[in-house]
Amino acid sequence: MASIMPFDSFLRKSLPEKLFKSYRSFEILSEADLQAFVWMYSTRFLRKLPDGASKFRVVNKLYCRDLNIHPDLVVLKYGVPWICIELKEAGRIVPTAIGEDWKRLNRTRRELKAHRGYLIYLVRHTSRHFPRPRDFSEIEDRSSCLIPIAISMEKRLPVEEFTTWNAEFRQRSKFSLPQKGV
Repeated sequence: MASIMPFDSFLRKSLPEKLFKSYRSFEILSEADLQAFVWMYSTRFLRKLPDGASKFRVVNKLYCRDLNIHPDLVVLKYGVPWICIELKEAGRIVPTAIGEDWKRLNRTRRELKAHRGYLIYLVRHTSRHFPRPRDFSEIEDRSSCLIPIAISMEKRLPVEEFTTWNAEFRQRSKFSLPQKGV
């Protein structure tokens, strides 16, 4: 049975770097884009593992009819839920949302009997409510099987570069048709 450690290391270390680069180059402009990139990077990583192509499958919005839920991503191992991943892309993290996201992920992970759950935040602005392990200390039924991963552009870019990037992001993320006759 394959250990979760290589994939855990990928999600905590390599994936944030890849997402940062994709976000910085405006390849990710929405939560749907984030989901597509996490699916792509995860699938590529798992296929490189020994027998990875036959063992693992990453599924977008797997609808679980009996539970009436559909997590953003589920990694199946031999066709059985192994990892649940919830994704959030936003300008800022709303403090009350952290607890709700955490509870939803924990419930989903338990109901699917998945080994672990990951909550990945990709945000433009850092706030004092940026997720840290202590943010989840008040939540009942905590589990070491739930891991938050938070990536902030404001925190990772120099101030001037972030200001320029953020202005361009706002422009690119809201597409409008060119004006006729102008």
